Amino acid sequence: MLSVKELLVDSLKELVEADLKEFQWRLKNDHKDISNSEMENPDRLKTVDKMVTCFGSEEAVKIMMEILRKMKQNDLAEQLETKHKRQESPVLNVWLLSKVHSMERVTYGKSWTMASVKELLVNSLKDLVEAELKEFQWHLQKDHECISKSEMENADRLKTVDKMVACFGPEEAVKIKVGILKMMNQNNLAEQLENKHNKNFGSLSLLWLHIHHFTAAPSQKFSIQMYS
Repeated sequence: MLSVKELLVDSLKELVEADLKEFQWRLKNDHKDISNSEMENPDRLKTVDKMVTCFGSEEAVKIMMEILRKMKQNDLAEQLETKHKRQESPVLNVWLLSKVHSMERVTYGKSWTMASVKELLVNSLKDLVEAELKEFQWHLQKDHECISKSEMENADRLKTVDKMVACFGPEEAVKIKVGILKMMNQNNLAEQLENKHNKNFGSLSLLWLHIHHFTAAPSQKFSIQMYS
């Protein structure tokens, strides 16, 4: 599953250079948070990075769709909307997810925090020798545009995990890591990571259901991803 940043970059790749320039012009013209100088000669990735930094990932998607429609790129706007909704459907609604993240600690069997997932990912990378770590980082930057080659140069295990979680979020970072480990034929390590993650965080979906029951308005609908 693509991250929001990758989804946005892929959409901009469908624009020729002249259309990209028009998109960037409309972006800085309509949104004062983005200056004229920042839109001088930026590539697609830098444009998306600036949008996500200024507006957050969800708002960045909405803004991109609005600008594409103003440019009469209706098919592209519709494709982006469809792909984004398809990605959202198996996961928790952003409103509820923000409530979970705003809790300092959640106790349900074991405490679930982003720090716990990071620790799990770092420990898993410790089982790789240096050459294998370099291979992992190569796959990571090659397959995911929001992570650049320069960011993976001399990055230690913690910085690698920090970048993954910042780009994809903790849950998606686990899935991506499992996928890369399997590509590297590190199947035992991938299975161990999957099992530890499911054991430690598998009951989170039940917690989300409780929060939804007690906090959601009747009109709000949430799609909740059930963990095995």
